[in-house]
Amino acid sequence: MATSKKRQSHLKALRVAETEDTKLCPLCENILPLEAFTKEARNRKGKSARCRECAQTAYIEKMSISPETANRIKQQVKARGKEAEDTKACSVCFRLLPLDAFSKAKGKRKGRCPECKRCRKEYKAQTREHNRWVALHRLYGVTKEQFEMMLKSQQGSCKICGTDSPGQHGVFVVDHCHKTGKVRGLLCSRCNTSIGQMDHDPGKLQLAIKYLEEN
Repeated sequence: MATSKKRQSHLKALRVAETEDTKLCPLCENILPLEAFTKEARNRKGKSARCRECAQTAYIEKMSISPETANRIKQQVKARGKEAEDTKACSVCFRLLPLDAFSKAKGKRKGRCPECKRCRKEYKAQTREHNRWVALHRLYGVTKEQFEMMLKSQQGSCKICGTDSPGQHGVFVVDHCHKTGKVRGLLCSRCNTSIGQMDHDPGKLQLAIKYLEEN
């Protein structure tokens, strides 16, 4: 109890050095600008008791966060400390950007997404690419490495028409036998659609060839 009172007296003496736009952090015992604290209406000066850095350090220690993640958190906190009313720090690239560089999001800090539009777009592209390989493996048992080997063996072109342009979606389609499930090759979207319209029936395709040759 005596130690607690002594501590309170010590902090009270340090607070004498505060100004209207500064506040004492009781953990690091530094007098810092109000911007170094998060908003908390019920606390003194409408700011959190501990500064951002001390709060994050305590959180990292409590949650036993890995050094890599801890470093990212510290970078985020440092970037946020430099924000102005009309700017926000991206949680991914840590750049200070105007608010319109972030998508609107209700309930989020400053009413904007944590990551900027550029980082969000890159993340979606990476996720889309990852999901594509997962889907190929689930549907056809083809891994990314196997797909690339197949494409290389076809000289980077469609196995039917020989074009190096995949067509729709910008990627070659994995063609397979609908009866056996066996993968036959990689096709451009046009060739894949064409044999699909013919029900993958060689007889219909031969009749189509005969029709074209006769006319």
